[in-house]
Amino acid sequence: MNKIKKDIVAHIQKHHKKYIFGTGVGFGLVIVKIIAISGVLLGMTAIVSRSNTINNENEEIFQAITVFNKMDDLLHQRCPRTHQL
Repeated sequence: MNKIKKDIVAHIQKHHKKYIFGTGVGFGLVIVKIIAISGVLLGMTAIVSRSNTINNENEEIFQAITVFNKMDDLLHQRCPRTHQL
């Protein structure tokens, strides 16, 4: 058992720079993946937010047109001559 431990320790000491480099590369790839996923999620959020903003603007325009049409109808009811433009 001691020989196996010594062999493992000797192997690690021999290749410790490779292990450190491999670990650093692994962590670097994980960080890149996290940044990429965050970017995708933020992009999706921005697109959905913009879509909601456009929908809200369209709804406000529709409401303004509806109010204008109601005012126009009231005007035509009170002054029928305004229809003859």
